[in-house]
Amino acid sequence: MTGWIGVDLDGTLAHYDGWLSPEHIGDPIEPMVRRIHQWQHEGIEVRVMTARASRSEMIAPVEKWLSHHDMPNIKVTNRKDFNLLQLWDDRAIQIETNTGKVLTPREHISLEAKGWIGVELDGTLAHFEKGQDPKTIGTPVGPMYQRVREWLMAGIDVRLFTARASLPAMHPVIQQWLQTHKLDSMKVCFEKDFEMTTFWDDRGIHVVGNTGNIVVPINDFIPDHKYR
Repeated sequence: MTGWIGVDLDGTLAHYDGWLSPEHIGDPIEPMVRRIHQWQHEGIEVRVMTARASRSEMIAPVEKWLSHHDMPNIKVTNRKDFNLLQLWDDRAIQIETNTGKVLTPREHISLEAKGWIGVELDGTLAHFEKGQDPKTIGTPVGPMYQRVREWLMAGIDVRLFTARASLPAMHPVIQQWLQTHKLDSMKVCFEKDFEMTTFWDDRGIHVVGNTGNIVVPINDFIPDHKYR
């Protein structure tokens, strides 16, 4: 099995009640720990995907915490790439692929306009067919496209949060698509940071903060890679 599952740290894998220091990380959230151990038992790579990794000096405390709680040798990152299968996070808003339908219940969605909102490209903002050429970007997904346009007109910082941005060769392709569809004010990124408030993604799994519970039933399957 290739590819990896990303798990957020604060509020998803570890209890979070507010920032104290880079060294302070809350107690493990057992349902999420059990999932990680099960995935690893099945031979699936798990990475902790956290905004803390946007600062190099904060990675070592996370690695130490993981080792202390029987989760050693897990990579700590803040970057999406083409091998990301799912991302479990209390800031994820689950979107149905190619429809723009919001799967996360309304009561778990906050539209507080602080920081920035991340929006996945393939399958969320643009139609995507498995195995399509990476240089091809599909037509806009109507409901999601409309949301993004409204957010931008309201002055909200909305960014394309896509693994494609990890490849410099993809940047002209993405920018041309954004310009064609009048979204060229959007920034493009593949890294999570402390200013991200939510991200809307068809591979994001919404986890209720500090509980490990998921709000949308999902099958116990590992998705295929999006990209060939």
